[in-house]
Amino acid sequence: IDSHRFRATFVIDTDGSDAQVEDSWRGQELHLGSAARIRVLAGINRCAVIDAEPASGAGGTRLLQTLASYRLRDGAIDFGMYAEVSAPGRVFRDDPVTVIPPGTPA
Repeated sequence: IDSHRFRATFVIDTDGSDAQVEDSWRGQELHLGSAARIRVLAGINRCAVIDAEPASGAGGTRLLQTLASYRLRDGAIDFGMYAEVSAPGRVFRDDPVTVIPPGTPA
């Protein structure tokens, strides 16, 4: 699936090791590139707009239904995470992303 359907600022490749690894980042900070840090806040409750092609608006996928088959919790289909910048910095394609252990100074 084209990641543009999710309208994300960043897409982090987790090598498919765990389809729900992002859930473990809630409340954590991530280090992106050489200096940027973000604090992961909450999951993004998805709606049917992800079934529409971003450029044309054409439908045709059942992506939301597919996500619901394994991401539906308490009536919400969370996929992706909201985050806030805790330390600004430049981030480039293929930069490393690491989870910062709690209590690590900025």
